[in-house]
Amino acid sequence: MPHASSLTTASSTRNRDAVVLALDRSVRRTDVDGHLHIACCILSAATVCPYYGHEIPGAKTLGLDPNTLYQVYRDPQALARAAASMAGKPILMQHQPVSAQDHPKEITVGAVGSDVRFEAPNLIGSLTVWDQSAIAAIESGQQRAVSAGYRYRAFPQGGVQDGIPYSLTMTDITFNHLALVTQPRVKTAIIGDAALAPHRDPTFMTHPTPPQPGPSQFLPPASFTARTTATQTENPSVQTNTFSISHPTPSVASQPGTVSTPPANTSPAASTPGPLPHTPPSTTSPATQLPTMDAALTQAVQQAEAEVIRRMEALHAARDAVRPFVGDVAMDSATAVYGFALREQGVDLTDLPEVAYKPLFQQVARLKTQTSPLGMDAEQTVSFRDTFGLGRITVKA
Repeated sequence: MPHASSLTTASSTRNRDAVVLALDRSVRRTDVDGHLHIACCILSAATVCPYYGHEIPGAKTLGLDPNTLYQVYRDPQALARAAASMAGKPILMQHQPVSAQDHPKEITVGAVGSDVRFEAPNLIGSLTVWDQSAIAAIESGQQRAVSAGYRYRAFPQGGVQDGIPYSLTMTDITFNHLALVTQPRVKTAIIGDAALAPHRDPTFMTHPTPPQPGPSQFLPPASFTARTTATQTENPSVQTNTFSISHPTPSVASQPGTVSTPPANTSPAASTPGPLPHTPPSTTSPATQLPTMDAALTQAVQQAEAEVIRRMEALHAARDAVRPFVGDVAMDSATAVYGFALREQGVDLTDLPEVAYKPLFQQVARLKTQTSPLGMDAEQTVSFRDTFGLGRITVKA
């Protein structure tokens, strides 16, 4: 399928230029309140991407191996129909399914604009980022990428797209959120899609995603599989997840250190559904696998460092916030600091989730420090409190 959007190119040099343009003042501005506005961003793309079986909804029904890698095509018509569902969705610091009943306030840092549209092959829209730490992470390049979280249905329709064979096709896409991530996959994206990462324990809040396969792992058009590492094989737990992370992947021929794939087979047999067989162990030499392993390790280290920095920043902010009320607190997490301060203020934390400690402390702090904008004498104040039954309510000094 031809790439109609001028934002898309297979050239590595132009890819780098596109990222520079993305961070240019022509598409990025900061308002008087410090909020970051990005006028145009590629949010997702109609392309073929690798997914582990445990990431694919309905994997058991489709007969997929949870630890096998499959090539999945994000259908452009399905992506176009899903554009409206992305408008206004929250931007998170990490992937986590959201709903009104379970909204992760602590990691919500912005929102997608209402101008989301599909310009083949890309889904494009504007972004607003409110949180200063998220803005700093974007501008420093630490988390310059975005990755879409969405529901979808996979069905066994295979074919070849841009020279890459696939065995499954996405449809019924509904977007749930957009996450800031470290490594972009779509190089032309203003803030691109998430890089694939090895399978991790399903109890982690972030979604496990697979590493980029080498060209030796591609199968005939009807299917694509790849062997997992020994560590993944030792932990073959199945994770059923109705959410996915968007992974638009450029053509393999355009990636450094890879071998071009042969021309696509456009015969009718290439587009018909077929079985999803497993491949024999890859014959790729260790030397060929080293660059991919190094990239994955580098990304893991960067993500770990970013998490440590965020935790330390939160801890220092918590200590500064509670100091006027309880003095210096020597605890090793922001949650523990806020919890201690609340208990010292006489707040009962029984059955209260730890994620609520910070906003609750902020509310208590405001009540203790706020002053009335109106001048009221004592008698009027007492009368007002008695009228509305506020005399029963006290705040511990």
